[in-house]
Amino acid sequence: MSKANRTDRKSPYHHITEKILTELRQGVAPWIKPWTAGPVKPHRNAITGHQYTGINALLTMMAAAANGYTDTRWLTKRQIIELGGGFKGQSPLWLTFCKPYQAKEQEGETDQGQRASEKRQRSSGMYLKAFMVWNAQQVTGIDLPEDEPVEAFTERLEGLEAFIAGTGATIRHGADRAAYNPTADVIVIPHPSAFDDASQYYATLLHELVHWSGSPKRLARDFSGRFGSQAYAFEELVAELGAAFLCAEYGVPGRLQHSEYIGAWVKVLESDEKAVVTAASRAQAAVSFLRGQDAPEDLAEAA
Repeated sequence: MSKANRTDRKSPYHHITEKILTELRQGVAPWIKPWTAGPVKPHRNAITGHQYTGINALLTMMAAAANGYTDTRWLTKRQIIELGGGFKGQSPLWLTFCKPYQAKEQEGETDQGQRASEKRQRSSGMYLKAFMVWNAQQVTGIDLPEDEPVEAFTERLEGLEAFIAGTGATIRHGADRAAYNPTADVIVIPHPSAFDDASQYYATLLHELVHWSGSPKRLARDFSGRFGSQAYAFEELVAELGAAFLCAEYGVPGRLQHSEYIGAWVKVLESDEKAVVTAASRAQAAVSFLRGQDAPEDLAEAA
């Protein structure tokens, strides 16, 4: 393969970022769509039941919304073939996974063992690989069991309230706007009656809870070194995605109201093709923290 051809090959980061930038440039935050059609089960592999997280959760949610899929189960090409299924002709969705890499150890240089060890440590890390999946509605000849119906948002309120209470966050009602105050370590928010409906209230509160998780006392998110003056907008992106994951989980149909950041997000993603993968990873870690769980080990993190 020529050097020019190698240069022309685009990384998974590039393709993911361009997919999201296409909608952002049109003034649309693509993560708003997934829960507007009502509650859905988590997007997952149809055979193993593995639930997608981070950037894969975002990509499957976006694909379902764009194509009208009501089934949230996905299959790999190998699974479809092994089960004797076929394809309806639509294009697959590319998802990602992280794989560790290390520099190769040179043989016959025992006198340089220490330097070789240091080189391997510097080179150790993760890189992103892509794989294809098809939605269950794109597949023929495979009889999957009927997916169980999902409770509506109003039927999930008790569980949602229990989740919010379980975070331990201090939430004060009666403010004229919603915000997380890092100095006082308090979330302030208007009374629920001040919102158009309950779903809008909860969508806003979940956004602020993700901000709360980033406190130095908790996950200590600090993007100033990497994103400089755009660090605040990037933190808003993390909160937006984290709220999207939670809204989808609890079937909250409210729409987030942070369209004023779209221009800043475009600039961040245009300057750093790994940014949205990092944002989705940090958002998923925030959601796990709010649940009192460790972040999934397979999260893609782009440093």
